[in-house]
Amino acid sequence: MVLYYLFTAFYVLVCIVLLLVILLQQGKGRHGGGLRRRQQQSAFGARAGATLLSKATAVLAVLFMVAR
Repeated sequence: MVLYYLFTAFYVLVCIVLLLVILLQQGKGRHGGGLRRRQQQSAFGARAGATLLSKATAVLAVLFMVAR
């Protein structure tokens, strides 16, 4: 019974973190990935931040699908 609650808590945590990581990513709509000023103010740089978020999204998506 305890294992069920641990698994459910893990799954909910993965869902919440996946949602946050997706919302942190910049859209590739009208401005082609964000404004120049926003890209220059990024802590990791424009390319590194996108790569980090992309990898985090992929890992969390796999965890989400496997845990389902």
